[in-house]
Amino acid sequence: MNWLKRELLTGFQILMTLGLDRQPAAEVIVDGTVPTWINTLTTGRQFEEDRDAPRFRAAFVTLAGTCRAWPVPRDFLEALPRIETVQQPKAIDGPHSREVGMRTLAELADKLKIDPVKPHTEVDA
Repeated sequence: MNWLKRELLTGFQILMTLGLDRQPAAEVIVDGTVPTWINTLTTGRQFEEDRDAPRFRAAFVTLAGTCRAWPVPRDFLEALPRIETVQQPKAIDGPHSREVGMRTLAELADKLKIDPVKPHTEVDA
């Protein structure tokens, strides 16, 4: 059983305990509801187990706390937490970037009426 099917079945189990309106019959969950949701959720999207399994669990917790009727895939996608990304600072690309940075600092210093920044120079020992 793939992870996506496992997460959906676990989430549907949680929702079924709530007795929601328009809940599908238990007999159609495995062979009907799950394949339909997998097809709908994966069309035009890619999911990765390590990153997305916890997000799927969180979405089902949200749905269990907010839905009065059986959710549709769109409800699930709206409940799915955003992917957290860490932005890496841009690296300085050699002497040209340093030149531009120093010029920008000098312009700022001039506008703020403070002494300009003196560039660091290497000293031979």
